[in-house]
Amino acid sequence: MNTQSDFEKLSTLLEKNIVNGRYGNIIAKFIGKNELIKNKNSTNRLKDKADIEELK
Repeated sequence: MNTQSDFEKLSTLLEKNIVNGRYGNIIAKFIGKNELIKNKNSTNRLKDKADIEELK
């Protein structure tokens, strides 16, 4: 992704899948549950596989 156009497309996609929340006293943005599962599923870590089962 070397063009601004690709970056803008990615940015728009990510903004659609953002969840607003809090981390202590800080307002923060997090990836949504489906994106978290996709992210964890893309690894080969056993911990991530176990996390996916807990998230479902």
